[in-house]
Formats: sequence, structure tokens, C-alpha cells
Amino acid sequence: MKQFRLVLIIPLLFFFISESEGQKHKMSDDLLQAFEQHESADFWVIMSKQHRVEVPNDRYLSKREKGQMAFDQLTRYARESQASVLPLIIKHSEQYKSHYLVNVIFVRGNLVLAEALARKSEVRSLVHLPEIPLEEVEVETAAAASREIVNTWGVDTVGASRVWSEFGVRGEGAVVGNQDTGVEWQHIGLVNSYRGNTGDSSVTHSYNWFDAIEEPEDTVGLNINPCGYELTEPCDDNGHGTHTVGSSVGMVQEYCFGVAPKSKWIACRNMDRGIGTPETYISCFEWFLAPTDTAGQNPRPDLAPDVINNSWSCPPSEGCHPDNFFVMELAVSNLRNSGVVVVVSAGNSGRDGCGTVQTPAAIFESSFTVGAIQQNDTIAPFSSIGPVSIDSSGRLKPQLVAPGRRVRSSLPDNRFGRFSGTSMAGPHVAGAVALMVSANPLLAGQVDTIEAILKRTADPRTLSGRGCGPYTGLEE
Repeated sequence: MKQFRLVLIIPLLFFFISESEGQKHKMSDDLLQAFEQHESADFWVIMSKQHRVEVPNDRYLSKREKGQMAFDQLTRYARESQASVLPLIIKHSEQYKSHYLVNVIFVRGNLVLAEALARKSEVRSLVHLPEIPLEEVEVETAAAASREIVNTWGVDTVGASRVWSEFGVRGEGAVVGNQDTGVEWQHIGLVNSYRGNTGDSSVTHSYNWFDAIEEPEDTVGLNINPCGYELTEPCDDNGHGTHTVGSSVGMVQEYCFGVAPKSKWIACRNMDRGIGTPETYISCFEWFLAPTDTAGQNPRPDLAPDVINNSWSCPPSEGCHPDNFFVMELAVSNLRNSGVVVVVSAGNSGRDGCGTVQTPAAIFESSFTVGAIQQNDTIAPFSSIGPVSIDSSGRLKPQLVAPGRRVRSSLPDNRFGRFSGTSMAGPHVAGAVALMVSANPLLAGQVDTIEAILKRTADPRTLSGRGCGPYTGLEE
């Protein structure tokens, strides 16, 4: 009898050990470490099955039709595939948010819940979501008292002023989205171009603003955000977002410091004073596909912008690693396939040499990545350059360069100042897209065509004396 019992016990022990190891295998190392230090943690439940938007490549399909088709595909897929795990999450989590742009669920919960989720075959992995500051950009700020506004060198360099005068187009009818630190919407140079400003002394922030920054679980001893959390109207806790929006759409009376001063802007705050996570970035990407009211309800893909500017990066310290790059890549791809141009700044690590475009979302094929030039019309030394090596793709990045050195734009408190960085270059390209859509509304939603025109009409610039192996920096 003893031998018979041993035969039974050994397989049972093997089963329990294998199941435990399987659960841990699905959890990222930093999530396991978080549970060792805290009772609960924030993490993504990444579902095993993901959906890549399929929209007919038909130039006669309108942007509104593309957006609605993408929204319908994604929401239906997420609803059906998440049905088996949501009841468990709803019952046992402290907080959760279901996403559809990518098939993931944000969860705040404990180790017991994480282990239960890891046992689900529908779950691919569980990834910890930290909160770490964004890399700083090179900054040079003008005197706070300065109010003088003139067309900036960047506006003239990209040819915007010539488009205004020769074609009479300044962005009318186009919408620029901005994913950043927020916006001071009542700034003298931005208030008239805010889509929420109806022009009849009334303002509506629904569908024009969303705040992805939620109040921390425990604020004791923390430096509370000066704007607050989960805001129902725009605010900028850093100044970076107000500056980048201005370079796309800024205008004071007849003086323009934005490339498309007659276009409208909408915005999503994705960082808490420069601190973001994959969750906040994905939340904003999702909102831009189908903007919601300020409560995050009643999504409307027909109100999606023509282009969004992304002057931020997600380095490993913020939770973006090669093993989860595919999540944000899929978000960018799905948004692009819905008819929205996704402009992303390349980064400011160029002084370290080649292969320095190395963080999401700049590295992705679906992102239109932008580097920086300086006033002498050469590529700025700080501007990150490719090829992309972090994912072994070797793809050429950036696709374009634009003014990014000492760019003058709006700052909070009705100020103006000069910032430097690829963060300043991206908004020029977003503004250029707005001008194109304004000049030819049939281009709205035709992302391939818009990007091809941008590259075809750009003047080539290369890095003198800084070769990157066989790469010239120009597409063949």
C-alpha cells in the first residue's frame, strides 16, 4: 500500500509545482517583486488573443467610415474575449479598466487575484505598471514678461507661411490631437483654436479633453499635482503640452507661431508632471480613436482628430520593455488604420550616436517619427537617429526632421518661451498634416498618402560625418 500511495503522490506534487511555475511564468519579474513589497500592485492583464484592425484600403472610404469600422471591430473583439475574465476582476480587484484599442485590462489587485488570472488560458501575461519620470528635454525659456509674438523660424522653415499667403489655407476644418502633460486651454494663443470653444461664449470639454491621470491610491506625504487628478477641463501641470500644442496651432491676433493656426486642437493628459506609464499612454491613444465625454463614456469615433502629436517616450524605467513592445505597437497600428496620422518625436539621445531611436512609440513602423533640425538647417546634435536596433528590425528612423532648436511657443500663464528637443519638431509635422487636410479634405483618413506626400516633398538632410554603417539616412 505504501508503494501505491507514492505512485499517486508524486504525480500530484508534480502537478501543483507545474501549475505554480506556470502562474509565475505569466507574471513579469517586476510584478512579482512588487507583490513581495506591497499587498497590491497595478498591472496589465494582456489577453492571449489580440486584434489588428482590418479596414479596406479604399481611398474612397471616408475617415469617419474607417474610424467607425475600426471602433466596431475592436470593441466587439474585446467584449467577447474578455468575457471570461472580467467577472473575476470585477469581484476581486480594487480598481480596473477594460481596454479595446489593444486587448488588455488594467487591474489594481493582490497576488491572489494575479495568480487566479494567470491560471486562465485566455491570459497571455501579467505586466507591472510603474510610475517613473519622463526623460528631460533641453530647455531655454524666454523672460516671463515677454508678450511679443512673431512668426517663428520653424513656421517659415517648413513653408507654412508660404501656404498661408499663396493658397489661403491655415488649417481650417482640420483637427490636431495632442497627447502630453495637458494644455492651458485659456492661453491667449490657444483659446480660439480649442475645439471645445464654440465661439459663442460657451465651452464644452466633452469630446475635446480627457485626463488619463488618476489620483494615486495613497497621497499621504506626496507632492499633490497642482492641477489635480481626473480633470474635466484642460490644465497643464508642466508646461510641455502647452508649448507643443502652440507649435501646431498657436496664433495671437494676426501673428502665428503655429503651423496650422486655424485648425482646432483637442488633448489628452498622459503624464503627471512628466510621469507616465504604458497604461496612461494607451488610455490616450484609445481616447483619440473614439473621444468620449469627460466621464469617459459615450465614445464617438466620428470626432477623432486627423493627426495626433506625441512628444514623449516610454523607456524601460517607465515599464516599456521588448517583451511588451507589441502592446503599444498594436495600439499605434490600430489607431493609424482607423485613419489617424500618429506623429512621434524621435528622442534626444543623438549625441550617443547611431541606433538611438530606441523607445516606444518612436521605434514602430506605424509611427511617423520626427527628428530635429536647428536654425542653420542641419540636424541637431541631440536628435536621436536610427537605425532601430532595440527590436532587431533595423528600420530607418526618423522618417522626417523638422525645426526643434530654440522653438518659441506658448507657455502657461499666458507666457511664451523657447524650448529645444525633438518634442518641438513633432508638432511642426502635425501642423503640416493639418494644412494638407485643410487644403484637400479628401486626404482626411488617407494616412499612407499623407505620409508619402510628406516624405516626397521634404528636402533631404543627412548627418555630415556621422555615418551609421551602410545606412545613408535616405530611403532608396
